[in-house]
Amino acid sequence: MSAFDLSKRWCFYFNEISKIPRASRHEAAIADYVLQFGQTHHLFVQQDQWGNTILRKPGSQGHEHSPWLMLQAHMDMVCAKTPDSTHDFAKDPLDLYVENGELRARNTTLGADDGVGVAYMLAILEDDHLTHPPLECVFTVMEEIGLEGALHMTPDQILSRRIISLDGGSETSTMCCAAGGIKGYVQQPLKKTAAIYAHGLHITIDGLAGGHSGIAIHQGHANAICLGHRFLYRLETASIPFELCSFQGGTADNSIPQRCDIAVNTDHPEALQHILEQFSKDIASEFCDRDAAISMRVERIPADASAFSSACMHNLLDLICMIPDGVSAFHIPLHIPSASNNIGLLTQKEDHLELWFRIRGLLNSMMDELLCKIKTAASYTDGDVHVIIRYPGWNYNGSSPLRDTYSKVIQRLYGYPAKVEGSHGGNETGVWAGLHPDADILSIGSIEQDFHTPQEHLNLEAFDRMYHQLVALLAELS
Repeated sequence: MSAFDLSKRWCFYFNEISKIPRASRHEAAIADYVLQFGQTHHLFVQQDQWGNTILRKPGSQGHEHSPWLMLQAHMDMVCAKTPDSTHDFAKDPLDLYVENGELRARNTTLGADDGVGVAYMLAILEDDHLTHPPLECVFTVMEEIGLEGALHMTPDQILSRRIISLDGGSETSTMCCAAGGIKGYVQQPLKKTAAIYAHGLHITIDGLAGGHSGIAIHQGHANAICLGHRFLYRLETASIPFELCSFQGGTADNSIPQRCDIAVNTDHPEALQHILEQFSKDIASEFCDRDAAISMRVERIPADASAFSSACMHNLLDLICMIPDGVSAFHIPLHIPSASNNIGLLTQKEDHLELWFRIRGLLNSMMDELLCKIKTAASYTDGDVHVIIRYPGWNYNGSSPLRDTYSKVIQRLYGYPAKVEGSHGGNETGVWAGLHPDADILSIGSIEQDFHTPQEHLNLEAFDRMYHQLVALLAELS
């Protein structure tokens, strides 16, 4: 059983960066850590106004004039925790522990996406005994909220035309393409009226598997926000009088919601509870093969003094009903979704509601179609669509010397060639391809599972193996 051995420098650096809060848009501390690392090790250092940080190291002896090779990972992490966790992502270090050879963080995401890549690069840059070409290590910010850091970068910042992303693939496979994406939200006015019913109820739907909206969207997991909508629709069709007081769910636009919370007023609490019990049984049967732990419960609370107006409530429910959620098209040769949308987050502000979404697609035309459907749904429900960011995809290139070299290394180490896979997840490879269309791009790692959830874990033996194969790849590319 593998241990988290801090004498291994990639483990040491993963442990160090796990002490540093690094939520998206709050990467200043981790960016400064990387900056100071570069200065301490006498490397070329460049940091832009956003926090994207570049460290360059000359090639090892005899390889000083080889072409530049870029390694790249993002510094931010998705910050998700269990409902009972008191962890504060703004200041608390992650509580790491090992269980059955897997590294985990207690009740939170682990941040192996993409702390693994960051740790690998720091360990490689530190080691003066490795054989490698001139290295350009790029540490980006705000990847998890739409590749925002990379999208601010310019062609002149990147010297390399050989690029290895450490944020996609697995131990012995490489991505050959990645989906583009559109991140945005629909804003609806929140109009409230005086409440008329006497009994307050809080409905919780949780225990869902969730997952990354690119990697897990094809697995058919339930969406807690969509289940909340279905339950409220069930109440309406059963003619149970109620008024909606609040409806919130999800944690991020790129995560399939694992939980939603609904507050209602009614004069028929027993009837509502009966409907919820029946609805729970129906959903358990519907998702028994992929979301076996779904839980639905209701508790009495004081009745709210105000509630959504009838028009406001129905606009919200109609919006959720009409917006596509899940896979909309499938790429059969690559065995991946070619287009999807995720309803990821529903938040309630003082005077409006925000329903956040993440569209993904291999082609711009596919993303445009889904965006058109969302805009149409919004136009019928008093909503306005706000696109926060749009990022390009990385198209498949049949000729890649970098990929061929990687496959050669995998063949030598494991006795079989690397597997080449497409991905519906978005990463920064599309940005690099846009900055330098002539670049040869490889995407490998990371090797964690259940990322973007509090169940995220990293196999430590695979963590070690992948570091050594990356070192072997650098030597081959020198």
